[in-house]
Amino acid sequence: MVPWAKQAHEYHVNHDLATCLYCANVISPERRQALTDAFDDSFSHFVTEVRTAAHHALQSLEAVNIVRNNVPKAAELSAEFEPPYKAAAKKLDAAFEDINLLVAEALRALNARLASPTAAISVELPPVQEIQERFMGLERAGEELNEICEQHSDLVDNFVQHQRRARDAIRRHFAIESSQAFKNHVDVIASAHEAERVAREHIHELESELADLRSKIRQHGPAAEKINALVASYLGHNELSVVAVGEGYELHRHGSLVKGEPSEGEKTAIAICYFLSSLEAEDRKLKDLIVVVDDPVSSLDTKAMNYACSLIRNRLSGASQVIVLTHNHHCMNELKKAWKGASRGDQPAATLKFIDVRIPSDTGLRTSTIVRLPNHLRDYDSEYHFLFEKVITFSAAGDIHYDYTFMMPNVLRRVLEIFLAFKTPRDGNISDKLGTLCKRNSDLDPSRLNALERLSQIESHSDNLDDLISQSAMTIEESQAACAALLDLMRTVDPHHLADMRKHCAP
Repeated sequence: MVPWAKQAHEYHVNHDLATCLYCANVISPERRQALTDAFDDSFSHFVTEVRTAAHHALQSLEAVNIVRNNVPKAAELSAEFEPPYKAAAKKLDAAFEDINLLVAEALRALNARLASPTAAISVELPPVQEIQERFMGLERAGEELNEICEQHSDLVDNFVQHQRRARDAIRRHFAIESSQAFKNHVDVIASAHEAERVAREHIHELESELADLRSKIRQHGPAAEKINALVASYLGHNELSVVAVGEGYELHRHGSLVKGEPSEGEKTAIAICYFLSSLEAEDRKLKDLIVVVDDPVSSLDTKAMNYACSLIRNRLSGASQVIVLTHNHHCMNELKKAWKGASRGDQPAATLKFIDVRIPSDTGLRTSTIVRLPNHLRDYDSEYHFLFEKVITFSAAGDIHYDYTFMMPNVLRRVLEIFLAFKTPRDGNISDKLGTLCKRNSDLDPSRLNALERLSQIESHSDNLDDLISQSAMTIEESQAACAALLDLMRTVDPHHLADMRKHCAP
């Protein structure tokens, strides 16, 4: 009430009012003088000083909290400084907490004094000397922490020397600890070198003997005739021929040395024929051999591919075991026709396998596994059913992790191409064919086909399973949208086809 009364007195004096505006009583000159003496400048000065002190106390409290929150963490220092730093930091934090309590109590008292300038205020603060000692404790705790930080800074500035000293200490430790073991290893290495020298001499003698034996039994002339017969049958003409010269062969065309390189198909034909002709060389028996043929149909047309597969099956039918690896779908079908029946029964004579590539959720890494050939590749010559099974499984997975998500853009693109090839059997890109279907089917929403448009813009053309292992630029969300749009397109354009595919391509 005192500041309010002072303000009211000054207002009456400044306006020369003889009566009180509050109670309407007459203000006598003696009363006015008494109030003037009571409200002199010392009261205003006192209130100002209390307000200034409270502001300083609040600033000090905020500053202490800022510094306290910005003390570096022990993990930011080198390992050897962490234990002493943690202890010093804990001590400093306790000192900060102690000072916070003092400043907070002082601030409380000052705010109470501002609220009641004339009332008695209880202040729960220790004596001034104890307060000074506690502030000195904070200063010492800060100096202790700063000293550790300075030592760490010196270490960082001279890190190379520190690292060198640490490495030297480690080397000395292991050198002393392993000196006897090192001597033993030196002796073992010396003995191994001697044994290697003796073994090399023995190998050299065996290689010389082997070369003599090979020179006696090698007759590559007749082998060249077998190769030429196979190549002529393979290519349907005898323009190319293999001629035995010295210790090797030459490739002739029309009786003269071939100029430049033969075509990729001719290279493949010669390689297959040479391989088949050389299996029984050096007195080997076909029935004792395990033969592995890797991708035998590279760069061959359909006719040559069929002949190559037939040649491999017939020529290697007497081998102990034959393994054919291929990523070509047509080649797989040719071999599957011959071996599909033999793969059935309680004691199958053949097996059809598939390299399954997936990304399991527990590892997140691409993993390849040899598994049984999927039924949709086994039972159909087209890959359409196999790919459609992936599409409906991906659609059913929703937000759940799907092991084959990485290859779904290529799968969706391939299924879309095959479906459009039957529904719009004309030349043109995917966008043009989608536009044609929209014109024919009013129920199709062109905006729903944006995901398929996006798919056609990002994904390159693919015509076999080999492209399914490459990563796509489409996100998972975009792939799911494209999958939904594809199934909606098939449902609208040909619902019977979609129903049949769902029935026959169930996972």
